Amino acid sequence: MTEKRRRLYLVLLLVGGGGAYFLYELLSGEPSDLAAIGTLIFLGAVSLMLIVLVRQRRRSSQRLAQRGQIECYIRRPDAPQGDRYRKWNIGLVTADQGVLTFQPVLGRTRIARGDPFDIRVMATTGSRYPATKWDKFNRLEANAIVLPVNTVDGPLEIAGQTNTLDNIEAFLTGKESRGPRT
Repeated sequence: MTEKRRRLYLVLLLVGGGGAYFLYELLSGEPSDLAAIGTLIFLGAVSLMLIVLVRQRRRSSQRLAQRGQIECYIRRPDAPQGDRYRKWNIGLVTADQGVLTFQPVLGRTRIARGDPFDIRVMATTGSRYPATKWDKFNRLEANAIVLPVNTVDGPLEIAGQTNTLDNIEAFLTGKESRGPRT
């Protein structure tokens, strides 16, 4: 989801929630002037909570970038049926020359889900291509791009924004160096 669309959804959620709260106040017998004041207080409190949540997400994204972790999706299209990585999985990737370290996370949070593992990358197998409509509908962001790569275990697809894939490719090919890992 793009930043503009996320803001639009938050505003629509706020307006819809405020309207529903106002109707609730009216239907519960409150006079309209008190219901309006209560709705304004409700909207103010919810707005403050949303501002804190959005700001916290932005700060955590900056911390991840400083640690060299990039948020993206991976999948193994040739994995056997029932394998967890046959479908798109979101996680944090730390890329280095020839190696991706993937840390699965819980949804779009930064909460780790399982242990990180290394993926040995041999080379990119082709040019980038846009994600299918089905993939976008199920998991991926609206303007996601897919980068196919060859690994020791078979083909792997990495999906994310263009600048995310640029960073990953630069680290994998050794054009950019992260320094010693800690």
